Amino acid sequence: MPFSSGLVDYAYGSEIAGLLRPIATDIEDMIGEFIADFYSKLQKSFPVKVIIDRLTPKEFDRLCYRQAEHLRQLLNPDLDHQTQLTQALRIGRVHALIGVEMLWLIDAYSMYQQKLTTMLAKVAQNPEQEYLIARAINRRIFFDLEAQSAGIRQVEGELSDVLMNIYLCVQQAENVTDLFRGATNAFVSIDGIVACFVARRDSRDVLEIEMTNGLSGQAYISAIQDGTIAPMRMLETGEPNEGPASRAWRSGKITIIDSYLLDLSMEPWRSVGKALGFRSSVTIPLVDDNGQTFAIFSAYSSWPGFFSGPGRKTFLENIQLTLSAAAMKHSLERVIPQKTRQLCAQMLKEKRVKMLYQPIVDLSDGKLLKLEALARLQGAGDRLVLPAEFLSALGSDELLKLFKLGLEQVCGDFGNWSKEGLGVPVALNMPPHGIADKRYHDILFQTLKQANISPNLIELEVLENRELVDTANRDSFFDHLREAGIKIIQDDLGAGHSSLLRMDSVPFDGVKLDQGLVLRAAQRDPVRALEFIYHLTHLAHSLRIPVTIEGLEYDGLIEAAAILGGDYGQGYGIARPMPADSLSAWQAGFNYRVNVTQPHTPLGALAAHLSWKRQLTTIHLWPEMLDTFIRVPCGAQKYINQCSLTDSRLQDLLDSNKAFARDNPTGQQFERTSQEICNILGDMSRKSVVSPDVA
Repeated sequence: MPFSSGLVDYAYGSEIAGLLRPIATDIEDMIGEFIADFYSKLQKSFPVKVIIDRLTPKEFDRLCYRQAEHLRQLLNPDLDHQTQLTQALRIGRVHALIGVEMLWLIDAYSMYQQKLTTMLAKVAQNPEQEYLIARAINRRIFFDLEAQSAGIRQVEGELSDVLMNIYLCVQQAENVTDLFRGATNAFVSIDGIVACFVARRDSRDVLEIEMTNGLSGQAYISAIQDGTIAPMRMLETGEPNEGPASRAWRSGKITIIDSYLLDLSMEPWRSVGKALGFRSSVTIPLVDDNGQTFAIFSAYSSWPGFFSGPGRKTFLENIQLTLSAAAMKHSLERVIPQKTRQLCAQMLKEKRVKMLYQPIVDLSDGKLLKLEALARLQGAGDRLVLPAEFLSALGSDELLKLFKLGLEQVCGDFGNWSKEGLGVPVALNMPPHGIADKRYHDILFQTLKQANISPNLIELEVLENRELVDTANRDSFFDHLREAGIKIIQDDLGAGHSSLLRMDSVPFDGVKLDQGLVLRAAQRDPVRALEFIYHLTHLAHSLRIPVTIEGLEYDGLIEAAAILGGDYGQGYGIARPMPADSLSAWQAGFNYRVNVTQPHTPLGALAAHLSWKRQLTTIHLWPEMLDTFIRVPCGAQKYINQCSLTDSRLQDLLDSNKAFARDNPTGQQFERTSQEICNILGDMSRKSVVSPDVA
């Protein structure tokens, strides 16, 4: 802060010190009355009164004490310029943090100056002394005001930096864990923010804290967990003990508590909040496109009124808009409490990772084709924690560590398999951001080199859930993998429209059908699910891409997948995930019983009928071939014969269906009987199957 050297010379030094020392005792006797009278007049100004009213009596007494100390410093004979600027800058920051506006400060200093001039006139020994002292003190007040103004601007700049850091976090976050972790990290860098957290509503109508930060954040969660304070519950309007979190969630509006210690609605949480240094709070609801709240972002400051200060409304609204839009772009899966996130991170830190392997077989003959490596975390008592419990709790750095630890374990298992003759490739999952992250590339090739493992024994399944903007980097990464002999598999085909676009734009070496799509065949609508499997499989084949069908939990699904043209199969009906040392025993005992020309399950017969119907739509264009095609026993007929159902309603419908096919294979009667056949086989399949638990 530049100041005129002349102004500085008049405000400090031996001359002014010599004038102030003789009256120091008289000044000290008047300070108490001066401060009391000053604040009495300040409290008549509405804006300042609002700020003072946020203070507890003890806090107000402390304010008066500090103001008296500040006045003593201002009148200190030995005060130097740098000391005053340093302390005034700090006071300016405090004023900014509690919500004092610059115009209010100027008005207050004007009154302060007038009162101080009157006080000094009473103790000055002559007019010349009064003039010289007044000139020095007025210039000190000017310097004070300038430095405090700089402190206020400093805080404003820091808040702008926080917004910028949150914007950067939004751009760089690979998942919602990264997003909320980065946002809370940025927020707690604000002077006085002692706790910050993100919470979502669980099935019990409790707002479960999923991410916390700040010196007091974990202590607040611990107080909830041990029952010292009640959890944040969703309550109806006007119910007793409804806190700001509930109000913000229901209204979708930012909710501010300016005085945590005086606000009546904070009674259930006040004692703990006071101990943790909470003096004000804000609850920012994150809302979707329909204005419905899906999460809250809450923060606590050690400064009363912090969230109502100048410019804070715009600051908080920017955070609400930015985080709401960013979070909606990521997958918001089940609510994961902060404690669970910490446990998962700790298990990963301690390298408690266990790789299991699930066989993938050729659906034409059941031969073992490759293995998929599936990561588990080893919890208490060696309980294996499933990916559904921990994956969404991990940030991008933790996912990278999981990939590294998993790859190292796979490389170690290759040595034992080679001795047993199990020289098949292993597929590992890689998150989408790994394609654009050089660290994955380096870890992959360095680990394989150190373990002396051929790259052609590794496949990468890309778990893409969003489009990759950096296509040049993606293509370069993929090209390098292929040059080394590593295959790239697109996972979860059919989970979304974007995956179909990627299959066309990226030359994958294989695709895997979304197992959720497959499992629906055993649940709600077998016909619709098998139709999807058929079309997606043939779409991939038209691009010369082999298809692996996941979720094959029982014989009917395995048989249907093979009949519909799937190349490879994976699921509990083939093998559950198993430790590396169990693979040899599984392979020795595995018995593949599928014959695509002879269905032996209702679902297989349904798949055969759908496939026969598709072939019929082409054959009917050549009438001379139609009769021969219809007379040859179809898959559904072979199933009927095998199960001795020739006297059944199913047989009658199939006979009618074939007769209608000769007359008009696109007519209503043909479609009606075909649909009835599908309904009967679908019902038979649902009744004959109890699907295993998914893990």
